[in-house]
Amino acid sequence: MRQTETERWYNEERLADLDFADDIALLAQDEEKLQEATTNLNSEATMIGLRISVEKSKVMSIGSNNAHTVISVDAKQLETVNKSPILEV
Repeated sequence: MRQTETERWYNEERLADLDFADDIALLAQDEEKLQEATTNLNSEATMIGLRISVEKSKVMSIGSNNAHTVISVDAKQLETVNKSPILEV
């Protein structure tokens, strides 16, 4: 998967995603970069016979520009939430 630019995290390294047992949390600076990362992940997953579950996937914005973020997978919009079901944030 192509690396997308995200917030500086530690020691000049960039954190692009958080991987869990069977989940991935994508991180991006803005809506465009998050859509790009989502599209790239979907393409890579499709090549190995996996799919992103639109029903289970959520989008959450954090920060001062906490606008409604529209992200889609295969032209299906993901639900936007205020609280992470994974991280309980």
